[in-house]
Amino acid sequence: MKMLTIRNNFHNTECRLRLRGRELSRRQANRCRRTLCGVTGCLCGGAINQRGPASIVDTQGRQYYARTGYDDKGRWYVRVLDD
Repeated sequence: MKMLTIRNNFHNTECRLRLRGRELSRRQANRCRRTLCGVTGCLCGGAINQRGPASIVDTQGRQYYARTGYDDKGRWYVRVLDD
């Protein structure tokens, strides 16, 4: 289990969460979106409103990026990937 810090340098906010496996749960993704940018219609960030250099890092300082999509059952996901 990794502890990730996800940042948005436009609004100067951050969200910390525990990552089990490689995907964020829908609840985690929604919480992160609301925490990082609560402005409806704002286009400040990526899939989970992350923005800026080193926007997703773990406790050891390793950087990650997020990829979104739909699985074979049509469920939306956010997958956190390293290099």
